[in-house]
Amino acid sequence: MEIISIFALIVAALSIIKITIILIKPHAWLKVTRSIYHKPKVIVVISFILAAAVLYYLLMEGFTIIDIFAVMLFMMLLAVSGVALHKKEIIEVGAKLMKKGVIKQYWFYILIWLALSIWTIWAIFA
Repeated sequence: MEIISIFALIVAALSIIKITIILIKPHAWLKVTRSIYHKPKVIVVISFILAAAVLYYLLMEGFTIIDIFAVMLFMMLLAVSGVALHKKEIIEVGAKLMKKGVIKQYWFYILIWLALSIWTIWAIFA
């Protein structure tokens, strides 16, 4: 099985597991979520390393940063369609983050997004 198929299988399997748990016992999913995010700094490091590894393998498989950003648009739109129904909560979270100083707190992620976005625009127009 190719690495790209393994990535797709991971997403599909985790999605089915999550949906099944939520349909059968919704509160059980909160326990899972709490246990996963119990140590947020560990999750940040692990997620960043895995994201970098996935990006590397996607590029090695022949995908371009343009392909990856196009797929990200698809995923962003799906996420927005689900989150939009909770606008009050989302706005409250956004307001809290702004009060904390979002740039100071998230500078590393902002730099990553800027670098990837500039890379994408450069790839399109190069």
